[in-house]
Amino acid sequence: MFSFYRTFCFLLFFAFNTKADVFVDLYESEIWVPDRTDMTFNKAIEKGLSKVIVKLSGDKAVLELPKIIQLTKSARSLLVRYGYSEKESNEKLFLKVEFDKDEVLKKLVAVGAPIWTANRSPVMALLVFEDRFRRTFLDSDSDNELRMELEGAFSERGVSLRYPLLDLTDYAVLSVDSVWDKNKESFQHVIDRYGIEDILVGRLSQLSSRKWIGEWIYRDSEKMISRFVDITDSRKMFATGADLVAKTMATRFSVKSLPNDGGRNATLRVVGIENFADYMGLVSWLEGLEVIDHANLERIIDNVLEFRLISVASKNDLSKIIGLNSNLILLSSKNNFDRLTYKWR
Repeated sequence: MFSFYRTFCFLLFFAFNTKADVFVDLYESEIWVPDRTDMTFNKAIEKGLSKVIVKLSGDKAVLELPKIIQLTKSARSLLVRYGYSEKESNEKLFLKVEFDKDEVLKKLVAVGAPIWTANRSPVMALLVFEDRFRRTFLDSDSDNELRMELEGAFSERGVSLRYPLLDLTDYAVLSVDSVWDKNKESFQHVIDRYGIEDILVGRLSQLSSRKWIGEWIYRDSEKMISRFVDITDSRKMFATGADLVAKTMATRFSVKSLPNDGGRNATLRVVGIENFADYMGLVSWLEGLEVIDHANLERIIDNVLEFRLISVASKNDLSKIIGLNSNLILLSSKNNFDRLTYKWR
């Protein structure tokens, strides 16, 4: 019993002590529908599968590929469950659908679509709204429709949002004016305090005409990019920010799936695993990655474990994804030849 308890606690620790969140509802989507007719149902599940494909690839452009268009037409065959619900706030009817994870992945791999795994870096949101009276933060305590629209836009793209605590420690650096002015100290404070390098700043103003203007600035560990906002619809405004983050992040971490007979093989060496709980936690995490079919232990030399990974991803792509786990530290590639070699933290 003690051994099981120790293993269970370790797996919980392993799940939460990573650089990335695991986005759990990638294969689900919710669609507004006007009625419950078969024609509406068929159109809705096609739209629902399209949303899932965008979350899995990170880029809306993939929906224009002929093979993806053909795939969405087969949405009904991939459906595993669905249900209708009415939201009291607006009395609208919604259809929630869930698709078969294994089958969807198999289909996407078969057409060579990019795969962005469910292990995704969280994004810290620093959003400042300006009107003619003042500037204010939009944060987790903001109980309004705008916050719901923001979180809905990022949920549809499969990105986890975080907000700063905005306590006294934060306010010493993160004033609305410092964020508005894009001060470097604001970015560094988030990295130092929260350990999050993916930061989205929103500098947004609503005019008396109800038009939104402003700028999205997204900074990751490699670069900073921005998009200007000039739009009348608040939902589209948030969708612009979500698109910027998802497309940029997916460019870094998505895998171009190129299947062959039996999948690709890669060798993974892990130094420093000393107990069974660590081993089980590592194998469970590896085989939970969508692009890895199996992680087979081939040999043990002292405290070095060598795995054969059966995957649809290249060695370079695997290195990017495995690097999201903070328990694994990449060792120098010198003398490692074609092997991925990590030290267990």
